[in-house]
Amino acid sequence: MAVNFFQSVDPILIEGTRSNRREALHVAHCVLCNSSGELLGYFGEYEYETYERSLAKPLQLLTAIRQRPSIADECSLPEIGIMAASHSGEPEHIRTLTELRTRYGLEEECFKCGFHPPFTPEAVMYVGRNNIILSPIYHNCSGKHIGMLLACEAKGWPYGGYQQPDHPLQIENHKLMSRYTDVPYEELRYGVDGCGVPTWWMSLKEIAVASARYADPEFREDEFESRVKDLMFEAFHKAAWYTAGTGRFGTPFNEESDGKWLGKIGGEAVFGVSFRNTGLGIGIKVVDGNSRALGPALLHAMKVWDLVSEDQLERLRDWVKVPRHNAPGQLIGYMQVVE
Repeated sequence: MAVNFFQSVDPILIEGTRSNRREALHVAHCVLCNSSGELLGYFGEYEYETYERSLAKPLQLLTAIRQRPSIADECSLPEIGIMAASHSGEPEHIRTLTELRTRYGLEEECFKCGFHPPFTPEAVMYVGRNNIILSPIYHNCSGKHIGMLLACEAKGWPYGGYQQPDHPLQIENHKLMSRYTDVPYEELRYGVDGCGVPTWWMSLKEIAVASARYADPEFREDEFESRVKDLMFEAFHKAAWYTAGTGRFGTPFNEESDGKWLGKIGGEAVFGVSFRNTGLGIGIKVVDGNSRALGPALLHAMKVWDLVSEDQLERLRDWVKVPRHNAPGQLIGYMQVVE
């Protein structure tokens, strides 16, 4: 893959317009690295630090499947995808999660992720019309928690405290993150994620390196690790909706990848991309945490670095320049990169 390693100390600026005037401006830092840990390209501050949040889920699921290898054979692509998802809580998400939980005999009382309303208005109305009482399965991280509980069951580890940093499962996650970032185990910094499990504090360069290593089939402990990562790429491409949901950037981004990348969002507008079989990875962060700026910023960087084709950009054109509509449905402006 021929890549243009463009570098700029200037971050990417993304504007929101209304009636042909700018009314909002977002700042994004973006970094490109390879699996050897080399910095290749960047916009803005490549050492900018942030929490990794949910973009760690493909790695966390890799840990879970390592503890319970049968998951790779027993679960469908939508089920694999939703265990690494930040899902929207739409009815089909909940049906898939409930069937998965029930098949393995997991009780919702075991889940320590809490709950919140669905992300889409339609899903919220569905909950209201059907008098549904929200439960942990509705948390956008519930699929990740299913994977974690299945790993605990397989290893005989206690369910109690599985979300705590000193639990054997989280220690394994910590070891894996150390290997994928080259940060010594004792020096990894973490906080508490929105669902209660540890989330790592690191630079965008470290996020990009971890993403690059996820994309490199040769970066592995054994053949099984490569097989699981390949399975994840398939799930994020062929069952993309299950990894995000309706109207979410991650869904079309992964659907339109032609299987060439895996992109995952994290809370407060952090995003990682692994480019399949290339050993290249991106870490990007919108500084103010507003994810509406992610699509235009990321696709701009990928275009500059020759990591997306013109055909793919055409299919994703509504995320390159995102139309903004008011309540009556009028087009009032766009979210777009300031060239």
